[in-house]
Amino acid sequence: MPVLTFPTCRACRNVSQCCNLSPHHGRLLKCQTAAMQIVGVLAQDPALLEAVTRFRDPLGRFHLHPINGGDTAGALAGLAPLEFAGALLLGPRYMEDAWRAVTRRSVSAQEARAVDTVTVAGGQLIGEYSAGRALTTMLAEAGWDGRGARAVLLGAGDAPRAIARELTSLGLAQLTVVAQDRPAAEQTLPAPLARTRLIATTAGDSHLPNYLASADLIVREARVVDIPYSLLGPHLCVIDLLDGHDDGLLDRAAAAAAPTFSSLHYRAHLLALGLSQILGAKIQQDQLYSLLQEA
Repeated sequence: MPVLTFPTCRACRNVSQCCNLSPHHGRLLKCQTAAMQIVGVLAQDPALLEAVTRFRDPLGRFHLHPINGGDTAGALAGLAPLEFAGALLLGPRYMEDAWRAVTRRSVSAQEARAVDTVTVAGGQLIGEYSAGRALTTMLAEAGWDGRGARAVLLGAGDAPRAIARELTSLGLAQLTVVAQDRPAAEQTLPAPLARTRLIATTAGDSHLPNYLASADLIVREARVVDIPYSLLGPHLCVIDLLDGHDDGLLDRAAAAAAPTFSSLHYRAHLLALGLSQILGAKIQQDQLYSLLQEA
């Protein structure tokens, strides 16, 4: 098994039960026997890693610990021996490597060939891909009811496919996936459900303006088409998952009294859902969101 580069307590060298696994965490340099669970974090973005591992659970149930991701498979193999409860994978490379390294995979992880959450259970590594459930959880907590609604999803690929599958589980009347080309849109659509009309289309479709105008929810994962500001209003929920891109869509939508969610809202729910999966307890996203804002 590869040697892992997990920092240890300077007082007792104990990784699994130490209350301060790294000097920069700012906790007392001593160990404790409280049932605090350790969750590893692998992230490609150093600023994101720093922000996430600054999180402190008010109830002291868990500690987020950065892991050197040079060897993803080796790092994950060390979770059980070091008594980690699991790990969060933040970044495409880590998620792809984790998919190959875990013992078992959920249906979502199997379809996406990616894993963003690893839970240690009975010595096995259980892989989950939570991109879709994070979005529907975010909507549910905001009180959005998808029964009979019409949704438009802009984008194609693994994350949009997971999102599309979870959206249809809400009881949508119609889901339209818009991609750069029709085959990509068709591959993103979930399995057909009797109650949901599924449409795969492109930006050049003459019917697209009608799909957008009748939408109750628009999720933008890729900038496939511009969303006319004239469509924005209290009836339309807008979710923008684009990172590092601000064309004023959410500001305009909020000004029109539309419910809005940014990529930071989504990522905070994704992290909270992953932690809830690992720990078996509900983790709120509020403080995670505040930390992500600082990243």
